[in-house]
Amino acid sequence: ITSKHVGSYPTADEVPLSEQNAFLDHAKQYNWVRVMALLDKKPQLVNAQGGPSTGKWKRWSALHQASFEGNAKIVQELLDRGADPFARASDKDDRAPLGKQPIDVCTAPRKGGTKMQRLLRSLLAVDDDDGGGGGGGGVASAATTAAAAAAAAAAAA
Repeated sequence: ITSKHVGSYPTADEVPLSEQNAFLDHAKQYNWVRVMALLDKKPQLVNAQGGPSTGKWKRWSALHQASFEGNAKIVQELLDRGADPFARASDKDDRAPLGKQPIDVCTAPRKGGTKMQRLLRSLLAVDDDDGGGGGGGGVASAATTAAAAAAAAAAAA
């Protein structure tokens, strides 16, 4: 999946790494009440990927964690707050700079993996053929995506 809207998502670049990592630790523990409280205070954390003060690797975003957990409600909430569905995590050694996206991790053997993948595809209105022959998927308009989101959330519930 590739984005035709690169750069249109809020970034956490101005937030200290210690705050980003603390936020991501809450997401990793599926502490969604705390995650949402932190987002209320600092909305730009929605796309935090933290990492060490040295090195380039990026952790899973909160959207990665919610997708992995199979939590449709939180996935929807994070997307509504501007989470980047195309964010890629990389490993600690930066060997995989184009690592997994949230849709890639929702197939993990957790509750609702297949359902969650369908939900994300619906939310993103993924088109498997972007017409360019390059293998990327296209993204529909916001109105189409909102309609698909409502239908997908009902189906995933």
